[in-house]
Amino acid sequence: MLRAADSTSLPTPSVTTSNAWTVGAVRWRVGDAYFSPTEGVLVLFDGRPVVLRMQTAAVLEYLLNNPYRLIDKHVLLDRLWPGKVVTEDSLVQCIGEIRKALQDHDHKILVTAPKRGYRLVPVPPDANHSEVVSAPRGV
Repeated sequence: MLRAADSTSLPTPSVTTSNAWTVGAVRWRVGDAYFSPTEGVLVLFDGRPVVLRMQTAAVLEYLLNNPYRLIDKHVLLDRLWPGKVVTEDSLVQCIGEIRKALQDHDHKILVTAPKRGYRLVPVPPDANHSEVVSAPRGV
């Protein structure tokens, strides 16, 4: 179930805050954090902000716009570095920065499909949250 966030400000997340993200608006819930794409900032569960590099924030935003879907790494490279010659290392660096910021050491939020791409699971099924977000229908 997807639910819109109740305000456009970026509150300090807590366990009682809705486990939802807002598509096309100011923030998304991902793991134990909220992400503001306009600011490129993750606000962690304990209230600490983590500022992401512009390209890393763009990768996270793209994946959040396609939750639970396997996104081919070549699609990410083409869409996020249009007209530029970059290696996969640039994408790998962004993925690593996202995982570090989310403290996703076991890769349950940002899942790698070896030699294919990445899948974002905004709230892992085994997460200890008061509510559960299920995958959108048809995904």
